[in-house]
Amino acid sequence: MFVKAYKKAAGFTRPVIVSTRTWDGTVESGCGAFILLNEEGWLLTAGHLFGSFLAFRQHGQEIKRFNEASACIRENGKLNAKQKKKKLDKLTPNKKWITHHSFWWGADGVETGEIKLFQEGDLAICRIKNFKSDSSSVYPVFKNPDNLDVGSSLCRLGYPFHGISAAFDEQKGFVLAENSVPLPLFPIEGIYTRNVILKNSETGFETKFLETSSPGLRG
Repeated sequence: MFVKAYKKAAGFTRPVIVSTRTWDGTVESGCGAFILLNEEGWLLTAGHLFGSFLAFRQHGQEIKRFNEASACIRENGKLNAKQKKKKLDKLTPNKKWITHHSFWWGADGVETGEIKLFQEGDLAICRIKNFKSDSSSVYPVFKNPDNLDVGSSLCRLGYPFHGISAAFDEQKGFVLAENSVPLPLFPIEGIYTRNVILKNSETGFETKFLETSSPGLRG
């Protein structure tokens, strides 16, 4: 049964590579997993994978204000060169501002579309643009956890143990290092033990988690 589960889940489990470049030129990349939900290109993944993307959008506003303040000083005709330099020196950019960001959704040519975050459950639903489905594509069927028996074996898939490195080209954008892809898909088994209900003290919203006998792995 576990072999069949792996073969089926491998059909809709894909890697996502997240790459960032910061103000000081540092380039970092990491990977995670997502599952394709349907032929329309909707996918489900971990919400924390969008942490750097949310920071990127926030940093974009901060960079804009920084550039506007710098331009205002440079264009101020009432200040001499020395005064301008003194004021510009007081404007200190954050070296860890994210200036460039990229998602690679398991294939070239697809782009990030609509995003819906469910932060309480660390989940995200996203629709990728230019996704092409074919007749051989398979998609998941969700099981009601209330009908799941304790002791059931659960198949978990991901992409641990695989380092990702990238460089940034001003013309091409992020360029993955050679042999970064394809990523090896790795399965682990966890026995279903119980449901854990966590309640948000501020909103009162309850989130149900499925606990397993062994922890998951990054990626």
